[in-house]
Amino acid sequence: MTVGVIAGGLFVFLAAGLYWGVRVRREDLQAPKGLSWGDAADLSISADPTDAIDCTPHVDGGLIGIVLSILLWIVVLFFVTGLWLVLVNFLWIGIGALFVGVFWVFNRALRQVFARSRVCRHRLLPSLGYAAFYTFAYAGWLVLVLFAAQAVRHHA
Repeated sequence: MTVGVIAGGLFVFLAAGLYWGVRVRREDLQAPKGLSWGDAADLSISADPTDAIDCTPHVDGGLIGIVLSILLWIVVLFFVTGLWLVLVNFLWIGIGALFVGVFWVFNRALRQVFARSRVCRHRLLPSLGYAAFYTFAYAGWLVLVLFAAQAVRHHA
C-alpha cells in the first residue's frame, strides 16, 4: 500500500512536470568550496569512558563464582560481538541502498524523464503516457527490492 501511495504521488508529479515542460539543469556534482578535512571536529576522547560504568558482574561463591563470572563474560562477549556484526552489516547496507536510490532519483532519473518535456509540453496524452511508463519503471524496482528483502528474511 505504501508503494502504491509513493507511485501515485510520483505519477502526478511526473505528469504535471512533463505537461508544464519542466527542465532539470545539468550540473556536475562538486564539493562545496571552502571546506577541508581540517574543518572536521576533533572526535578524540580524552577521558577513559569506562570510568563511569561499572560492568563487573558480582558473582559470590569463591572459586566457583570466579569461574562462572569468566564464563559469563565469554558468553556475553560472543553475544555482543555477533549482534554487533549483524547490526552493522544491515545498517550499512540500508544506508548504502538509501543513498544510491536518492541519488538516482534526484540526479539521473528526473533528468532522464524531464528530457522529454519538450515533446510533452501542453500535451496531456504524451505527458500521461511517459509519466505512467516511468512511474511503473521506478516503482517497479522498489517493489522488486522489497520482495527480495522479504524472501531473504524468510530464508535466513
